Amino acid sequence: MKIIKSATLLFVVILLFSFSVFNMHSVRVSFFAWRSPELPLFLILIFAFALGGVAAALWGALRTSRHSRRQKKTESGKKTKQGHQEMRKKNDSGEETKHKESEGSEETKV
Repeated sequence: MKIIKSATLLFVVILLFSFSVFNMHSVRVSFFAWRSPELPLFLILIFAFALGGVAAALWGALRTSRHSRRQKKTESGKKTKQGHQEMRKKNDSGEETKHKESEGSEETKV
């Protein structure tokens, strides 16, 4: 497995190097009123790719945190409902016991 990872990394580095060699001409990027200095095309493309990767990672982290919060809410809601149901069962059985005890005490009084 380690050999496959190393081979893949080497392949990506070779592709990146060949990409940079073939895209060495300088370009200037304009965005509304902002203008970049003249930089090699491969640097601008790598920067744009990295910025997209960071944006995707942040978006994924945001979705994961939202999902985990929802899951915790549902689990706590289920626990609360189960707790209420258990308390009702205990109260119901306790009332029956108290009722039986009071009936028994009435019989002894009579």
